[in-house]
Amino acid sequence: MRDETLEPSAAGSVDAPAVANPQLPAVFTGVKPNGIAILGSHPATVLNAPFGDPAWLIYSCSPHNIEHRTLPRFDQWFELHTPIEDETRAFGYLKSVSEMPFVWMRDQRALKSGMFKGAREYPEAKLKGTSRFEQVKVPTGNFQRVKGPDGQIGMAEIHERRQSEIPNGDGLFSPHMFTSSIAYMLAKAIVDCEENGIPAIGLWGIMQASDGEYAYQRPGIQYFLGEAMKRGIKVIANRESCLFDMPQWKW
Repeated sequence: MRDETLEPSAAGSVDAPAVANPQLPAVFTGVKPNGIAILGSHPATVLNAPFGDPAWLIYSCSPHNIEHRTLPRFDQWFELHTPIEDETRAFGYLKSVSEMPFVWMRDQRALKSGMFKGAREYPEAKLKGTSRFEQVKVPTGNFQRVKGPDGQIGMAEIHERRQSEIPNGDGLFSPHMFTSSIAYMLAKAIVDCEENGIPAIGLWGIMQASDGEYAYQRPGIQYFLGEAMKRGIKVIANRESCLFDMPQWKW
């Protein structure tokens, strides 16, 4: 498998300062990391991540990385579903997460429950920003027969009221691009790279070649790859991931 690397003309500094961030594992304090590895769960490439290089931080997610394989190591786990009680989250997986020493979470009930000993609240307000909810009257595309003021029968489109979440625009990144756990992980990795002088982000176990179930996630992931490169962070991924490909949409 061949890695594809995209990096801007001004890549992250090789002479980055030592890490002193308390949210990073203690083993890296005073050691200059080479990068942050973002792990999805696709079996084709996930185990190609740099587990054997202690200078790489490993950020991981997904029940499949617990239920279908044993990762050699990881430094931070991301369980970002909210609510966490979901049909995709089996009891055995949640039990494993509850025993992890370092887990980023968004579900407020889970965070307050005390059941997840390593739980830390994902900094959503900082990275994604805050939002508000509004009731919006929207057309449904359906029509019904109505009687007009003149007594004539005509057709009118049916409207309904929906609750919409409206971003306040106060986060570091575009709130519309948080389309998957990987997108959330990339946002955190970008900030960690900037705050700790980490020069690279690598992605393994993430395949975006299909136009199937996860196609909607691709724009968000590609947005964060662009944000990383704009900040001088080197981005590495397997070529077969198709993460750097232009969209094939016809319009």
